[in-house]
Amino acid sequence: MRVAITGDWHIGSYGSHIDPQTGRNARMADISRTCWEMMCNARIAGCTALLHLGDMYRSPVGRPTPTEEMLAVEALRNSPGDSIILVGNHDGARDRSESNATDVLALLGMTRVYDVPDIDQRAELQIAYIPYPSKSRFLARNPDVKATDVNAEMGRGLAAIAQHLAEQIDPGRPSILIGHVAIDRAETGEGSLMSDKDICLRLADIPDVFTWRVFGHVHKPQQLDERTWIVGSPERISFNEEGDKKRWLLLDTDTGVMESVPTAARAYYTLRVSIKNGAPYWELDLKAARDAVCRAVIERPENVTVDESAIRRELEAAGCHSIAAITHEVQRAARSRSEAISAANTEADVLAAYVSTRPDLMAVLDEMQAEQERILQEVIR
Repeated sequence: MRVAITGDWHIGSYGSHIDPQTGRNARMADISRTCWEMMCNARIAGCTALLHLGDMYRSPVGRPTPTEEMLAVEALRNSPGDSIILVGNHDGARDRSESNATDVLALLGMTRVYDVPDIDQRAELQIAYIPYPSKSRFLARNPDVKATDVNAEMGRGLAAIAQHLAEQIDPGRPSILIGHVAIDRAETGEGSLMSDKDICLRLADIPDVFTWRVFGHVHKPQQLDERTWIVGSPERISFNEEGDKKRWLLLDTDTGVMESVPTAARAYYTLRVSIKNGAPYWELDLKAARDAVCRAVIERPENVTVDESAIRRELEAAGCHSIAAITHEVQRAARSRSEAISAANTEADVLAAYVSTRPDLMAVLDEMQAEQERILQEVIR
């Protein structure tokens, strides 16, 4: 049996660039093309099932536009055989009285949608599901849990769910655990660990009984150990993903091989601009910029101005797909603190020392001191 595994399509609009061929948002057109091609390639590769690990759409709280739904339908029409979709954090309804974003795809008979943990006992492959856990539903059931403890409590809940699913697995047959959850050892595009950012299932808490363990939610493709993968998103949607090698996974249950299949994702490229001898300086990689979503980051002292139009002209001449942004990283000059402020021992002394440098504020010093005292008392309480 060959299975295609993907997730985090995030179909939606990004930026304002319009694709001249379709008249749609250019990045939405890219995502649609990549997902459509990915499904075609999965069929060509002989896949007979699709596991989508959640976040079909970009829209938050399960509210895709009709165009986004249409593009999902177009891609799934090419999906290989049996299709299963987990509900991700962008797909889930706010409460049980509402429908999930992907429910309409199930109503059309294109897929099955899982929004609660479950297990599918198939002859060829046992599939255990963990969709994204709803924080709002958790808080509704556990109103006494402190906000600072929610992620840890929900992480322990995920470990219990994984163990419960594992107890239903026949270890003598192939099995896979899939989920739209963060794994604590997974890295984000910024290089930090997910354990610092989100509700996490600890890698150490995933039962060994599962033959393969594959997760969505984190967009950076990676392999955590010999049996655990983060599939990643098939398209880039931010510059944090600039260096990612986008892909989908192809599992062959007969050989036990999990293959990483690259996608033709749109490249992202950052042009770094610095100041040398008082003038802007940059080295443009023409190959990297061509057909890429580009941005320029200008590193400059605060007393130097830069003409952005020259940078735009060069990126456009290089054949970039679009210019997402030109941002400035301004190096501020060090400012010395007055001796009076540095010598001040109390908050009141600091305020008085500061106002002494601002004659225009002397008339309202009494009011400022009264407000300062009120704020300090409020903080103490």
